Amino acid sequence: MAPTRTPLRQLKEKDANERGLRHRGPQPKSLNQSKIRLTVTPKQTVERTYTQQQKIEVLNWLEFYRVPNDMQNTTIKMRAPILDDASAFFKIPKSTIGRLRKPEVLQRIVQQVGGDSSRHDTAATFMCLWPEMELKLFEAFIAC
Repeated sequence: MAPTRTPLRQLKEKDANERGLRHRGPQPKSLNQSKIRLTVTPKQTVERTYTQQQKIEVLNWLEFYRVPNDMQNTTIKMRAPILDDASAFFKIPKSTIGRLRKPEVLQRIVQQVGGDSSRHDTAATFMCLWPEMELKLFEAFIAC
């Protein structure tokens, strides 16, 4: 059995705070007394950005994929997808997909070289800052 210890002295209320300073601000209210906000306003706009790879994937899907034809009186079994099909498949708004198909936007996407940029897409460029050092490193690599 472990021995029981007796406290050195009786604890007082001010022992937690030696100087006896009070805490700033009002005391927290209990849940019964606090005001509960019942009305929550929904967001007005949804902000979405898509990577370069996602944009290219959507455009390729629209160009090369075929979906089953729903019309009963035609002999064509498969047809090219429309914006509604792409919107449902990729969960992207139709207006965004429509903007991607504009010629100037399509040309800009095709001209871009690399990167996973989404909103501020720019053409990727590579500039060698130390050509002499790079050449020496390459020669050392080949020599190994």
